[in-house]
Amino acid sequence: MGIRKNMAEILKFVYIMIIFLFITEIKGEDRCRSILDCPQDKCFPLLTLVCTNFICDCLHV
Repeated sequence: MGIRKNMAEILKFVYIMIIFLFITEIKGEDRCRSILDCPQDKCFPLLTLVCTNFICDCLHV
């Protein structure tokens, strides 16, 4: 009986960790103050790298 209880506790812990990881997932963005702070290989060749609202972004020009 004790083994089943331990297994149930482990499963519950794993489920809680999975839910926690999905809930707390954040979108990672490149922070910048100028274009020089942005990674140069972020954009495809036809897009222009800009820094707007402290976030690096690729725009059509």
